[in-house]
Amino acid sequence: MLGSQRSHSVNLTTKQIQALLTAARASGGKDECQVRLTGIELDYWMGTDIGRLGGYGFRGTGTAGDGSNQKGGKWEQFM
Repeated sequence: MLGSQRSHSVNLTTKQIQALLTAARASGGKDECQVRLTGIELDYWMGTDIGRLGGYGFRGTGTAGDGSNQKGGKWEQFM
């Protein structure tokens, strides 16, 4: 229930707590979304904003900048 003031008690063993702490401290890589463009997922992903803009299957190149185009910035040497 939303807004409920009930508290729920959860009983965890020491082993379960250790496993949770280990998982929380793990330094894994960045989570990435795995887009599968087959079956029913094709219909879903093609209905998203990027799908409707033609982003999936795009064979071009995407570039970006960090906005540090200012005097003393790290890109000054290229100007």
